[in-house]
Formats: sequence, structure tokens, C-alpha cells
Amino acid sequence: MRTILFIIPNPPYYRGGVETVCRQIIRNLCSEFEIEIYTTSRKIKTPVSTEWEGISMNIFPIIIGHFFSPSLIRYLKRNSKKYDLIHVHNYSTLLPLQTIICTDKNVPIVLNSHFHEKGSNSINKILRLFFDQTIGKIVVKSIKYSIFVSKTEKKHFLKKFGIFKKQKSKIIYNGVAIEEFRERKPLFTENIIILFVGRLEKYKNIHYVIESLQYLPKEYLFVILGKGPFKYQLMKKAEEINVTNRIRILTSLGNFQVQTWFKTASIVINLSEIESFGLTVIESLAAGKSCIVNPKTESFQEINQLFPGNLSFFSPKEENTLKLAQLIIQGAKKDSRDLNLDEFSWDVIASCYADFYHQIINNTKNK
Repeated sequence: MRTILFIIPNPPYYRGGVETVCRQIIRNLCSEFEIEIYTTSRKIKTPVSTEWEGISMNIFPIIIGHFFSPSLIRYLKRNSKKYDLIHVHNYSTLLPLQTIICTDKNVPIVLNSHFHEKGSNSINKILRLFFDQTIGKIVVKSIKYSIFVSKTEKKHFLKKFGIFKKQKSKIIYNGVAIEEFRERKPLFTENIIILFVGRLEKYKNIHYVIESLQYLPKEYLFVILGKGPFKYQLMKKAEEINVTNRIRILTSLGNFQVQTWFKTASIVINLSEIESFGLTVIESLAAGKSCIVNPKTESFQEINQLFPGNLSFFSPKEENTLKLAQLIIQGAKKDSRDLNLDEFSWDVIASCYADFYHQIINNTKNK
């Protein structure tokens, strides 16, 4: 049995896009491969060896910087030869660079970049320019294999780093826990629920949904599942237009609870300007819900091409929030739909990863 090492920023039980992908892929591949996990934490001072769902997991402390861990570096240098393939996640952290520096030259490395074409705010945009021109170039020149979660992500990556045209890459969409969504039952509520799931950042454009509440009947309630630095500004906006009592922000929910809220919602909204794929959009479709998205975000247009007619569009920078309120009312009235999402089930997605792993390992062994 081949041994695969996953190097990921946070443990797979965390709630987040990258963590969800890793969690589901690992679960679906552990019967075909021997899998180990290296991950990091700011909450520990020394490395911790443990298990997650019976899988060996080493957690390393972050010292400084964006997931920089000297103990991970030392451990990987000593142990990289034991792996048939190393799969590292998240281009915009220091994990890919550390992996490249420490891995034996005969062990292939696969990068899942989860790439965003720009930073999420003005400071991050400046930092990204520096990162891309220094660390990013080193990573891209060194990595031979890459997985992208959408055509949009690959397009933006190639636009930034043309060198990747010479590398071996594969597009594998993110999946969705179809059966779990089918099993979930909605909560009882007399309200009409508008749902947002994700990190509270300005680029997510959640404040436009809050503004639209002033044009909606009182029974419309906006439920936000997530946390982030933009929470204060969101609540300040809610206070200004007197809709605070119509907003619920819930954090630290497990997957069961999040899926239940998807089934409870009448409509889901994701107006983000930056997405490599848009996992919550697929999740809304799996829950049978209408979804309003930002038409300027290319990955949402890509999903719309896969499932035409199932998304509505609102451009935050070009349309007023009265229009958004009207779209919310229209979408909330639509009946639940049962789309065929079988090709997005995690077992199908994981099999695509497995095929790519075998191809890479066989090519490496034959050299």
C-alpha cells in the first residue's frame, strides 16, 4: 500500500474550505492508501503526535509568520523518504516552501494551491505582490504536479505564473456530502431564513445583504454562520438601519449543524469577490436551495455553466440593495429542487485524486 502524506494548514476537523476538502479526501482514500497528516497550530508550543479518525497526525507549533514551523521542517527532513507522495495544500502559506526545502528529491510533491488571484484587503494585496514575486516563484518553479479545484483557479494561476504551463496539472472540482444533506431535516421556524456561510471579510459583501433587510418583510431573518474581522462593521451597519434583531451570527458549528441550516434556509447568498471554487454554492444546490451569487466572480459563472438556471445573480458594486431584496423574495418562493450531483460526491472526487496519485507515483518509479 502506497503511503501519502498530507501537509495542511489546520487539522481536518476545522470548519473551512481547505479543511473540508482535505477531510473528505482523506476519509475516502484511507482504505486505498496509507495516509499520514502533518498540520500546524498556534495553540501548542511543542509537536503533538496524535490520531484523527484512526489516521496518524502530527501537529506542529507555528513560531512566526504564515504557518512557519521549524519543528515541522526538522521532522519532514528526517522522514520525507518514507512517503511515496506528499500532497501539500494552500499556496498562500509558507507550507509549500517548507515542503520543497525539506523533501527528498525522489519523493514527488503535489500542490493544491487553493489560489486566489488577489489579496482580500489592501494590506494583503500589497503582501501578495511581494509573496508572489519571491516565495511564490520559488514554489512554482519547484513543483512538478498541481491540482486545481476549478478551471477558473487554473486560469488565474497560469496568468500569474506562466511556467506552470510546462507542469503536470489536473482539475478536480470540490465535492459535496450528498447523502448527508439528504438525511438532514430542517429546523422548525416561522421565519424565512436567508443564509450565508463563510468567513466574515469585507470582500464577501455580506453588508449588502444586511442593507437589503430594510426592504424585506419582518419575517425575513438573516443567519450568518462564520466569524472574522468584519463582524464589527457588519453589526454597526445593522444598528444604523435598525435591523440588528433580524440577524443571527453563529460560530463554531459542526458539519451536522451547518448542513441543517442549509436545509432550513429558504435562500443562500454568496456575493464574494474572490473564490477559487465556491463550495457553499454547491452545498446550497445539494440542499435543494436557491442561491444568489456575484456574477463578477468567475468561479460562480463556472458553476452556473455546470448547473444552468439554478443560480441568480446580483452585482454588489453595480446594483442597489432594493434589487437584491427583490431577488431574495423571488428565490425564497422557489420550490426545493433535487439536482443530480452524483459527479460531485466525495467518493467520486476522491477517486480522481487517487488516479492522479497512482499516475504520479508510477511515473516517478519508472524514472
